[in-house]
Amino acid sequence: MMGSESCSAVRGQISTGGRHSRLHQTLATMAVPGMNKKLYSQTEKYLGDEMKQQLVKCTADNAEHEKNHAIEIDLFHQAIPAIKVIVDVGWSKRTHKHFYNAKRGVAVIFGHYTKKLLFLGVRNKFCSICAIHDNKNSDPPTHRCYKNWNGSSSAMETDIICEGFRMSETLYSIRYMFVIGDGDSSVMANIRSSVPYGIFVTKIECANHAYKAYRSCLEELARDHPQYKGKGGLTKRAIQRLTTGARIAI
Repeated sequence: MMGSESCSAVRGQISTGGRHSRLHQTLATMAVPGMNKKLYSQTEKYLGDEMKQQLVKCTADNAEHEKNHAIEIDLFHQAIPAIKVIVDVGWSKRTHKHFYNAKRGVAVIFGHYTKKLLFLGVRNKFCSICAIHDNKNSDPPTHRCYKNWNGSSSAMETDIICEGFRMSETLYSIRYMFVIGDGDSSVMANIRSSVPYGIFVTKIECANHAYKAYRSCLEELARDHPQYKGKGGLTKRAIQRLTTGARIAI
């Protein structure tokens, strides 16, 4: 068991995106002895393992609540409790619809009823230790390698979400039959082709993504077709009013 002070210090750095060097600098400004790098790494590993265990426990509890709700409202698919889920994805680098070259990606699946996490997956294209030894044309030492993806960055989302869907029955004895997400058609296509019950899954468009897509289309229309610009046309004010009305209607 690690000391509480060491765990608190390392947990603080993990929460704020810091590492050993920043912790050392922070403590130095307060004339407090720093933590050596070996202890920091050991504590970081310990906390990571503890977080993973807590994640497994929490997601299982959340899934049990979703399952019980499905049973209460008599929602089943082929005698298996069926639930509605929300999916989303994030990358380590903003894409803005181009330059999909992020080295890391994360996707999550939330239960719609509980609004709590059911599945979390990470894809990582980079390991610093492996990269250093690749540059030296040498074999890396034994280490905890987090690189688990060699495909494109844009395919991370599909792979993680499909993995979560495939594991729903094995982990929780439930099926994700209704999915709320963005307009990425590749995700649904892969769910239907790679998940045993995928052909029965229903897609529900996310209201926020539908609103943003509508606004983008109006802005593109005004930009590419001059006849729609100017007074009485698709001005910024008109686009704002149209998209606000659409969001309220949804």
